[in-house]
Amino acid sequence: LPFDENPMSNRQTAQYYRLGIFVLLGAAALVALVLVFGARNLFSKTMTIETYIRESVQGLDVGAPVRFRGVRIGQVQMIALSGTIYEESIPYAERKQYVVVRMQITPPIDEDADKYIEKLVNDGLRAQIRGQGITGINYIELDFVRDPAKLATLPYSWTPKYPVVPSQPSPVNILLDNVE
Repeated sequence: LPFDENPMSNRQTAQYYRLGIFVLLGAAALVALVLVFGARNLFSKTMTIETYIRESVQGLDVGAPVRFRGVRIGQVQMIALSGTIYEESIPYAERKQYVVVRMQITPPIDEDADKYIEKLVNDGLRAQIRGQGITGINYIELDFVRDPAKLATLPYSWTPKYPVVPSQPSPVNILLDNVE
């Protein structure tokens, strides 16, 4: 009859085995949750659009929401000056120095989204910086203006890399212009 020196070793081995299975199942559940909640971003088609702004964009950061009539449809992807993107060959004094805001959005249609955005722009779609309350944090609001012919668009001479949605002044700047 063999003598077992440590009768608890079989019990400890079983406990470690159960603990290992528990950890593996917990890790698998965590990975599954991340995939379920992140999967909508993996399979949704996105497109990049840009707008040019002549005013300060203070409070607007990369990752800020892009909304259409209050509904989040994307986020700000890049903020830069037109002089460093499109006007490198133009003398510094002659550059427009607009702020280029590139946005990644989920288009409402799958096929030929560029032409659809162009149609919306012709119908009066404009981009505007809006503030979120009194926090100083801004976002981009896309909406239609009543009379697009009355609202001048910023002139530019370069060929844009992405479809352009013209901008309109922010409500704060409109108010300040009216006060002056």
